[in-house]
Amino acid sequence: GCEAKGEVKYLAVSPDGGRLALSRRLGDLREDIFILELASGRQRRLTTGHVLIRGLAWLPGGERILFSAENAKRQEAYVVNVADGQSRALGLSGFAAPAPVPGTELVLYHDFALRQYLGSLPLAEGAPVLPSALIQSSRSPHSPHYSPVVQRLAYVSNESGHDEIWSAPADGSGRERLTNLRSKTTHPRWSPDGRWLAFRGQGEANGGD
Repeated sequence: GCEAKGEVKYLAVSPDGGRLALSRRLGDLREDIFILELASGRQRRLTTGHVLIRGLAWLPGGERILFSAENAKRQEAYVVNVADGQSRALGLSGFAAPAPVPGTELVLYHDFALRQYLGSLPLAEGAPVLPSALIQSSRSPHSPHYSPVVQRLAYVSNESGHDEIWSAPADGSGRERLTNLRSKTTHPRWSPDGRWLAFRGQGEANGGD
């Protein structure tokens, strides 16, 4: 067993479906990542000493996890080895909400520093960290998710004055608003066949999700 207390903020299932990576708030602003073995229920701590984790994702192969954590008041990108817990900073500030694109070596992310664009980042080991902007806006696009089946992004933007779900091709052209709920929506996720989108929305009655 291990220390496993604290509010769970983010979680992600491993590529093989056997493990769950989750971040826990351990007190004040301290947050770290834990690995839960789904078959046995055993949990182990993977990282130590991080602050304000804002998103995590398994990389292809299931040997590394990409995550965002605060360092000197900036959200930074980190990669940690699942086997030994060794981590390294990628030197990319403003990085949050990573979402790998299935079947590729790219990851989508939210520019937390500026909240003005969605970008992509190469995942290949040893590749230079050269982010590229996909969707730029004077508003706040965030929480991207890509479907390789329909080849479209789903994301949240407040272009209409409310946080609604939007969609666009991978190159960011032809943006289309999909919801008109006039409330807070977040975390859109495509179904495997690309026919449906699931997302979190705020209920009108009590303000809950």
